[in-house]
Amino acid sequence: MKRREALKLGAGMAAGMALGTTGCAMPGVRQVGDRLVPEDMDAFLKGWDGSLADVNKSTFVEGYASAYLGKPMTPELRRDLQPSENLFRKMLHTLMLTQSFRDLSEDGQYHPEVQKRMLSHAEDVNASVLEVTATLEKMDAAQRRAVQEVLLEKPDLAMGIAEALDTQAARAGITGRRRVQLRSMMTHASFRLSKVEPGTVIDECVGKVRRATDPDRAQLLAAQTAAQAGSEAFFRSRGMVQGMDGATDGADGGPQPEAGAWRYEPGGGAINSGLWMMGIGAVTFGVSAIIVNAGVFGLVFGMTAGAVLFAIGFITLIVGAIIRAAKT
Repeated sequence: MKRREALKLGAGMAAGMALGTTGCAMPGVRQVGDRLVPEDMDAFLKGWDGSLADVNKSTFVEGYASAYLGKPMTPELRRDLQPSENLFRKMLHTLMLTQSFRDLSEDGQYHPEVQKRMLSHAEDVNASVLEVTATLEKMDAAQRRAVQEVLLEKPDLAMGIAEALDTQAARAGITGRRRVQLRSMMTHASFRLSKVEPGTVIDECVGKVRRATDPDRAQLLAAQTAAQAGSEAFFRSRGMVQGMDGATDGADGGPQPEAGAWRYEPGGGAINSGLWMMGIGAVTFGVSAIIVNAGVFGLVFGMTAGAVLFAIGFITLIVGAIIRAAKT
């Protein structure tokens, strides 16, 4: 099998494996400009939940490496690749969750059921950002050079990975504008990893994440989000929380979050940073947390730190799997 044919096969197989049988744009919404407007919220939520659940069953890493090399996975190699598969799933889940949210209209973003889902996944978003950061940090010089050598030898590889991710994003209902941003970040990351000393590229990105997760920086990001959202988020939140089952007013008369919902507390800045790097912010009023689109601040920060971090992570995980599989 020719490399380019295998590349296309791998992209198609990986996309199908990652999203199961969903296979269509998000139901219950219509696109207005660059936003998705839910017309049937129950149908949208069912489709959204289904897409995210399918991501958690993905075998993208295994499928792509196997198809690209034209060889089946052995049980031993499958076990060896499982940590990479697990991290890829977490990253893909975070990407689909956060970018689907950012694509929604404001009314859709503030809907009680959408807010509940975002709040319940806030810590997962942060964990995925920190885990891919730690994984890149742990790559030694030889591993980083090996990734660069593969990208130089196979210049179409990174774009093939981007095409596979784009297919998944389309099936999950991500808008074309957001998918163009993803492809752009993948192209940018691939170019830099292949043309610049890979240690410099990785360390630069990791450094941005580490600075962003500094507690003082996280407090600043939270303050910027709150200032930008302003009173509109507050008044929306009162109506939003009143619509949540089991929600009550707090002692001060303000909205009280549902039991078990994530809420911002001093010292929890890393969670805000993880959301911010994916273009999302958390506004707090009293003890209630409201997830919002971080707008201009989030777009700039999210498209430099979060998106590049994930683009580098996607590429290094897949290329690393191909390297390991080729040796068996």
